[in-house]
Amino acid sequence: MNPPHIFAARIAQIDTGIVSHIVPIPPEIGEEYVEAGARRVIALLNGAEVRRYLFQTKDGEHAIMVGKSVIRDLGLPTEEPLIVELRPDPDPDRVDLCPELVAALALDEPASERFYGLSPGRQRSFALHVCGGKRSATREKRALEVARKLRTYTLYDDLRPGENG
Repeated sequence: MNPPHIFAARIAQIDTGIVSHIVPIPPEIGEEYVEAGARRVIALLNGAEVRRYLFQTKDGEHAIMVGKSVIRDLGLPTEEPLIVELRPDPDPDRVDLCPELVAALALDEPASERFYGLSPGRQRSFALHVCGGKRSATREKRALEVARKLRTYTLYDDLRPGENG
């Protein structure tokens, strides 16, 4: 693989029951990453860095997901092409946490132990939920709620240690 790959792409919408925004990856580049086992990537979108999972659409194409908040926060154009620079993520297990989630976990040792014992993908899922809030108050509320649910084993489909499914 010879990263980085640089190409132009337009943000597209897909509807899988929920409307999502994606950046399509040219087929030859997507295949190269999959063959190399590089599923997590760093993409520069008009110079702004995002860390994403390279996934395959139901049509067999490759893409990265960009939410409305990313489009808004980075000021990405939805009608014009953007310049994409793509490379494998050298730290695929990295999970970026907002200060509100870090603070909530620091205040709740059982929740913190459980959170950091989860897989990077599950940690990333919680981080996206908490850190995706527009306002700090929303992020704080979500962080405290996630910490409480982690501590009390009240997440959806949750089992306490030693319980069988």
